[in-house]
Amino acid sequence: MKKLTLAFLLGIACVAHCFGAYDKRLVHVLAQLRDCKMAFDVELPMVGGPAVGDAGIPHEFYLLFPYVSRIASDADLIAMLRDKSPVVRIMAAKCIVQQKDSPLIPELDALTKDADKVYVAPFGCVITKQTVGEVVRELKNDPDFLGDLKEADPVGTDNERAAPARV
Repeated sequence: MKKLTLAFLLGIACVAHCFGAYDKRLVHVLAQLRDCKMAFDVELPMVGGPAVGDAGIPHEFYLLFPYVSRIASDADLIAMLRDKSPVVRIMAAKCIVQQKDSPLIPELDALTKDADKVYVAPFGCVITKQTVGEVVRELKNDPDFLGDLKEADPVGTDNERAAPARV
């Protein structure tokens, strides 16, 4: 039954990919993910976690993850795994590994061989150059790689609430 379900989802994903039919609520978010880039020695796509760089601000990838994980269907995730953008492919992988007992886990096997390079900033000032395959393997080993959303407030609202001023 799982194989039949997976075959059905793959069929839907192929049709969706051919027609570019992501959920309408994802179209602009995916465009924003495709624009996540950083230039050091060369310009490359970038994924990041809750505190990136010397300012320690959350990266767009980290901020967009809760929305994508809530909105993306299995068919969207399969199409995202085949997207031209390495950042979108990594987002799909993160969404899949965060789901308990996802039927899409086997789909990640092909992505572990993906040689496209990205900058990766899981936390702090350390930014490395890795392949998509290396990032996916890290995510499979630790689903909270690139940010543990259970412990952090992704938009920082809890940290910025101040007591009302006394007059």
